[in-house]
Formats: sequence, C-alpha cells, structure tokens
Amino acid sequence: MADEAAQRAAIVREARSWIGTPYHNCADVKGRNGGVDCGMLLVRVFVDTGLVAPFDPRPYPPDWHLHRSEEKYLGFVFDRTREVFLRTASRVPSPQRGEGQDEGDRTPQIFSETSEPPHPDPLPSGEREQVQPGDVAVFRFGRCYSHGGVVTAAAPLTIVHAYKPARCVVEEPIGQNPELADLRRAARFFSHWARRFDRAERFGSAGGGKARGAES
Repeated sequence: MADEAAQRAAIVREARSWIGTPYHNCADVKGRNGGVDCGMLLVRVFVDTGLVAPFDPRPYPPDWHLHRSEEKYLGFVFDRTREVFLRTASRVPSPQRGEGQDEGDRTPQIFSETSEPPHPDPLPSGEREQVQPGDVAVFRFGRCYSHGGVVTAAAPLTIVHAYKPARCVVEEPIGQNPELADLRRAARFFSHWARRFDRAERFGSAGGGKARGAES
C-alpha cells in the first residue's frame, strides 16, 4: 500500500509538472516552449514515472474521433488499467444548473445514483474500487472516447489534462468545466493499481492497444 501511495503521488506530481505546456497535436515536449495533447500527456506521465513500458501511439490525425467510432483512444488505457468508479455520491460540483435539479442543487449527475454505471463492473458494488488521485479519466467526444486526463483529487473530482480550448495543460475540477461535466461525455475512470490485474498484464502489452490522438 505504501508503494502504491508513493506511485500515485509520483503520477500526480508528474502530471502537474506539465501544467502550462501548450496544446499541440501529437507533441510530447514539456514546458512553455514545448507542446503536448491529452493522449500523449497520459503516455508521458505514466512512461516517465516508470509505471508503464515505453510506447508511442503516433501518428494520428487530430479529427479522427469525428469520423470513426472505433475506440482506439481507449486501447492503451484498457491494456494497462482496470475500470474503477466514483464514490457513492456520484456527482461532481458544477456552476450550471442541470435539468431536473432544484434551484439550490447545482451538482449534475455523471451516473444515476440509483442505477448501474453505463459500463457495469463484474464486482458487486460494495467491492468496486473507487477513483483516486493518479487514476485516469476519459471522456466521449464525437463518435468515441477521445479525451483524457490524470485525476489529481477525488473530492472535488479534479484532473490535469491537455485541453485544446485552453490551449495548454490545465488542472481543474471537472464540475467547473461545463463541457466535461456534460452527461454526453459519459466519463469513465481507470486505475493502474486496480485489483485482479497483475503486473505482467500491466507491463506486457506495451505494444498492444494504440491510442490515436486527442479531441481536446
């Protein structure tokens, strides 16, 4: 557990060290004179901390997600992690009022609190692992999942991501970004440390699934 805590902290530190790096499709150079997109940010953070064997999913077009439904972006995420879930209060704070909310309730649901997540986990709900700092958040844009970031805080749910509208890498609570908090983004979360996923599986597929870029 101590090793996991140290690894998670290293992932968060590395992700934050990219803040301010300009957004640039297919790039992976840290700093204000460099550039990175959301997919390569994930690659660099996990590879440069030594948790994932080196791999390079490039090249990929910046608009692939608008024309294809194949979940290529999720390829390297699935190959190296296991899905985890938000805690029981499956909401994130938002500055905007959601449909069906009371005037005083400005927290739109990512998942229904009374139903299963859109991609159910085989474990009983009480045994599911929960989102923690160092995990990966992914979002659906266009026809498939095509944007992601590193979770840096669980409450409020906060990520570091290379965000095209911001033109750089930023850290922000998901609920303060109406685009990411939108139910249509169908946010999903994945962890390198999730149970029933052994070390050989994590490191043995470095040449496996390929990411193909980032929406934003």
